[in-house]
Amino acid sequence: MEDKYKEVLIDILDEIVDICKKNNLKYYLGYGSVLGAIRHQGFIPWDDDIDLVMPRKDYDYLIQNRDKLFTRDYQLSFYGITSNYHYDFAKVESKKTTLIERIDPLYVGGIYVDITPLDNVPSVQEDEKMITPVKNILFGGYSRYYMYALPKKFFLKWILRKIGRMLYPIDKKLAKCDAIASQYQDIKTEYVRDFHTSYVNRGLFKWDVFGNGVEKEFEGKKYVVPTQYDVYLQQYYGDYMTPPPVDERTSGHTYLYVNCNKRLSDEELKPIVKKLKKAYTYQFSIRKEWRMIIDKFKEWNNNWNIL
Repeated sequence: MEDKYKEVLIDILDEIVDICKKNNLKYYLGYGSVLGAIRHQGFIPWDDDIDLVMPRKDYDYLIQNRDKLFTRDYQLSFYGITSNYHYDFAKVESKKTTLIERIDPLYVGGIYVDITPLDNVPSVQEDEKMITPVKNILFGGYSRYYMYALPKKFFLKWILRKIGRMLYPIDKKLAKCDAIASQYQDIKTEYVRDFHTSYVNRGLFKWDVFGNGVEKEFEGKKYVVPTQYDVYLQQYYGDYMTPPPVDERTSGHTYLYVNCNKRLSDEELKPIVKKLKKAYTYQFSIRKEWRMIIDKFKEWNNNWNIL
């Protein structure tokens, strides 16, 4: 499956690149995809995704014109547009495949390429002001209530999750995040940031690092990477040409179900989803509930003693 999976990823990438060329939109390979291009001339052997970054204006154009730009075999998914989609950035998915990455809330899509926007930042000082509320959204309530499922949830955690989601409407919060990040998009600035990166403290660059980009080989084809890719990779990964220890060579993704050859119908999905949900269904146990309360009390007591 791995070869077929990566073949689909390249097909999606080629579709996006073709659209960008036809519509004069700028893109760059991002993160591990840049690293793969420079160190391996393709996928990092233990990686299983492709990341792109785009200037905010081009990114917004892609989203706003998605139905016109993408063919029947591909779709662009985005929060507030795609049902049950709770990611803070866009994905371009193959409609000829099926992928379930999360079960709570359930989202059934296809094999995908991630796209995140690059936003203008006028100064280091302004970046510090902007990043704080964005971090509070993306690494606060969003992360706590939407990013992670709770396998075999304890009742208390299940209740807190449900209440949190009611009090924290995700589409509005992510829209606020994008409004903060994109407030300088009509102003030429010296700096640029991907506000959606998990490497949040390393994400501020001068625009010159990206520039017009340069083409590098990736899986036998040429794609655009940041002009100063060495600066980009050092800032994110340090000594990026030295592979990590063997026990750290993991993709970081957990795909619950993948079908590289077909988008399953609702009827075909029913038994698959039912089986997957068993691991994420609350199971009542007085002993476990009581143990959780005791452990939480000990944690609070220890923290109080430290203070």
